[in-house]
Amino acid sequence: MSELIIREMENGEEFAEWFSDLTLREEQETGDGVHLEERFLVLSNEIGDWIGGLRYSMRGGVAHILDIAVTPEERHLGHGHLLVSAFETR
Repeated sequence: MSELIIREMENGEEFAEWFSDLTLREEQETGDGVHLEERFLVLSNEIGDWIGGLRYSMRGGVAHILDIAVTPEERHLGHGHLLVSAFETR
């Protein structure tokens, strides 16, 4: 048996995609909710510029907020609350 190595994933590696495919196949074969699917809610202005967003995960029908961000110049205007409200509605 060869030597096993555990390390942090480097930027640019395709491990996350490979791992996602692996867990999705496992979920399809067993019916167990093991696949973690990342999704995004995007907040943009009237001309389509991104001003913030929310990243969340779905696993087995349960959603978890992972990150929320708003550009510095658009903060303290209630945008974060709008994103969380939209997340809860979905």
